[in-house]
Amino acid sequence: MVREALSKLGPHDVLVDLGVVEIRQDLTDEQLQQLKERLLLIGLQLLDDKRSILIEKIRTISLAKERRKVHRLIL
Repeated sequence: MVREALSKLGPHDVLVDLGVVEIRQDLTDEQLQQLKERLLLIGLQLLDDKRSILIEKIRTISLAKERRKVHRLIL
């Protein structure tokens, strides 16, 4: 779904992995806005500033730790 949203913006050198997209060329402001809108339509959000990215990484790590605790309690 993410790769499809990106492909509609034109040819780009793109790496897509779970939760992470790396675009190896600059997008215009218009392309960036279109990408944000397309991602929102499929229920995703573009994190394009360092602060938001850091917050999301911390949240992901915290959730993973909580899941391990719950898993250990169940076993």
